[in-house]
Amino acid sequence: MEDIRSLKVVAFSDIQQFTIKMGLNENSMMKMLREHNEIFDFVVEKYRGRIVKSTGDGFVLEFDTSSEAVKSCMEIQARLHHLNEGKSEEDSFKVRIGIHQGEIIHRGKDIFGANVNIAARIEGKAQAGGITISQDVYHSIRSSLPILVESVGAVELKHVSKPIELFQLTIDEETIKNIFDEIDYNESSKVQLESNIHKIKTSAKIDFEKVKNRIAVLPFKLHSPKSDDTHLSEGFTDALIHGLRREK
Repeated sequence: MEDIRSLKVVAFSDIQQFTIKMGLNENSMMKMLREHNEIFDFVVEKYRGRIVKSTGDGFVLEFDTSSEAVKSCMEIQARLHHLNEGKSEEDSFKVRIGIHQGEIIHRGKDIFGANVNIAARIEGKAQAGGITISQDVYHSIRSSLPILVESVGAVELKHVSKPIELFQLTIDEETIKNIFDEIDYNESSKVQLESNIHKIKTSAKIDFEKVKNRIAVLPFKLHSPKSDDTHLSEGFTDALIHGLRREK
C-alpha cells in the first residue's frame, strides 16, 4: 500500500476521567458516549472533516484547513457544554481537544507521522472542556476568525525535539456568537432521528437489487446472568454501527 503525504490539520479529542466515570455509572456513561458520538459525527461532517478513527473515549479528526478544524471543534465544545447544562458532575463530562497542522502520511484510511504525534501530545495539554492549538494553527486563523487566544508559552512535548508554543482558545458565549450566527443544539439528534424515520417508512418497500451491498446491525443478545451488564451489548451495538456509518 502506497504512502501518500499531504498537508492536513489533525485534531485529537478525549473525555476527561472517562474510565473513572464509567466505573461509577456505566449505563449513564454509555448514554452520554452515544450523544457525544452523534455530536462529533454531525459537526465534523458539517465542516467537511473526516473522523479517522475512534479511540474509545475520543476521536482522531482530519481537516483540510485550520479554520474548518477550529470552527468544528469550537461548535463541538459548545454543543457538549449545552448537553451538560443542569447536570451534576457525575452525570456530565468534559472533552479536551488539541489541534495541529503539518505534513502527514496517509496509509489506507489511517494517518501517521511526527505531526500526528504532536497533535496527540497537544491534546494532553488542553484543559477539560477546552481547545489548545499549536502556533502553526494560530498563525493560520488569527486574521480569519474573531477568536480570543491565550499563549501558554513554549511547551515541551514528549518525543518532540523542540518546545512548541501553544495557545488556548477562549470558548465563551460572546465568542461563539461572533463565529456562529446561531447553533441549533437539537440539530444533530434531529438529523439522526429523521434518518431513522426515513428508514422505517421505506423498509416495507425494499428493492433488494439496489440494497444488496448494505448491512443491517441488529441488537446483540445479552447472555450474562447479571442484569446490570445490559450496557455491554448496547455499547457494542452502538460502537459497531458508529464504525460502519463512517464507511462509504
